[in-house]
Amino acid sequence: DREEEKRYHVKFPGLTRNGNPIYLEKKQSSKDPTGIDWSPKDYILENPKSYVFTEKEIKEIDERYLAFKVEVVG
Repeated sequence: DREEEKRYHVKFPGLTRNGNPIYLEKKQSSKDPTGIDWSPKDYILENPKSYVFTEKEIKEIDERYLAFKVEVVG
């Protein structure tokens, strides 16, 4: 059996907007595949594909973001 790759949110510590944490987001509608955005946790849970990354995807964007990865459980 092949183990499924772990998934992560990239959450920027100490950064908030209107009390909401700031996360790395995959932008689906532009040529730039990533961007910085903020959302309440409920929105992120409703739209997980925009906020969930593999370790490889994070490295491809910017290896420095690995320091901010938080494993997605479930």
